[in-house]
Amino acid sequence: MAHLYLHIGTPKAGSSSIQNFLLQEGPGSPIEYIDSCGGLCGHKFLSVPSFRGQVAPEIEARIPRKYRLSGLQDIAWDQIEAEIRDKAASGRPFFISEEHFYMVYDKDSVAIAALAARLKSLFDTVTILVYLRDQRAYVKSLYSQLVKRGRTVQSFGQYVNSADRLRDLVDYATRLDLWGTAFGQSNIQAVHFDRAAFPKGNVLLDLLARLGVDDPALQDRARAFREQNVSPTYVQMELIRHATRLGLNSKMRRRWINNRHMRRLSDATLPDTWDDLILNFSARGNAYVNRTYLTDTTPGLPVSPAEEERDPG
Repeated sequence: MAHLYLHIGTPKAGSSSIQNFLLQEGPGSPIEYIDSCGGLCGHKFLSVPSFRGQVAPEIEARIPRKYRLSGLQDIAWDQIEAEIRDKAASGRPFFISEEHFYMVYDKDSVAIAALAARLKSLFDTVTILVYLRDQRAYVKSLYSQLVKRGRTVQSFGQYVNSADRLRDLVDYATRLDLWGTAFGQSNIQAVHFDRAAFPKGNVLLDLLARLGVDDPALQDRARAFREQNVSPTYVQMELIRHATRLGLNSKMRRRWINNRHMRRLSDATLPDTWDDLILNFSARGNAYVNRTYLTDTTPGLPVSPAEEERDPG
């Protein structure tokens, strides 16, 4: 029985740590990759089209250039099927991990259904694994990444005060329902990305448990694994934002991010001034996600007192 775990993200919820840990394990990894579809990231599956054999333009625009394919004809399905048959004999589950699945497929029900149909034809079971971060931290982290890469000159206040953008960013419920409709709600494993929800507070131990791996030596390596991902502090973000507006190059921005003296000038996180606003937009959807998809996860995503009263469980 070939079983695929498709880890779709979300962004800023441990994807890099999961991928780098598994890559570190190499041949000793507890899972199987599919080299002919792009290995661990399975990037060829990002090209499954929604319209007539071609990637929809609005989807293609969100696919990183190195992952772009023109359509189904570029995927060697015979090779993929043969590799799956060959590796299934190991008894290990197959695993693909790429946060771009969540970003690229977004709310495109046609594309998600196309992906589901193809994967169901290749595997006996497909489990969708998705980690969901408290939106107050999630929105800040997305904004921080945009600033760090020079992709916005907006202040954080301007960024979150776009109601349409904020409503869309925090909407986990709609996207989960689309994946649940395509793959079956029982095949969605949604997890709150929170230390309190993980064994010993470790997302890698959570992953291994969900893969059914009980190897003490591997668990010890998971506990010892450290992922470095430098995020700018609030002062650095403000400096980088203004530098981008003035046209300073990315090399200068990187120096500011890595400057240890500058990092002492402020807290690492953005102010909590807009946390209530973010929670107001996400609370109702979170209440639905908690009772529908996070039934085996404690704690659940944050909800407002009003939502707790309306939806006690």
